[in-house]
Amino acid sequence: MHFLRIDIWGVFFIGVLLGMLLPVLLVTELAARTGTAPSTENIATFAGVALGQLFGPTMFYMTLFVGVLILFSTKLGIFEALVRNIADALTVPSPPGLPDLRC
Repeated sequence: MHFLRIDIWGVFFIGVLLGMLLPVLLVTELAARTGTAPSTENIATFAGVALGQLFGPTMFYMTLFVGVLILFSTKLGIFEALVRNIADALTVPSPPGLPDLRC
């Protein structure tokens, strides 16, 4: 239990807080440095555009590439879970009295 508590509170909890806090701090600092605030239309690319203005076009493309990798892996995981759940649901036999929906 001791190692489990260390894992949950020390690694997971602090990691989650940092994972949410660091992007917020980055966007806040970029908004202050560039003088433009993010809006609902440009929030997805705001960090990339601002970093591109401050450090050149290479940083713009690198930021967008990392963002695409993060979102792609998340979407891929969600899609994989959806397909797995549908396949599992279709292979479970129906209760007596209901039609069997197995493929």
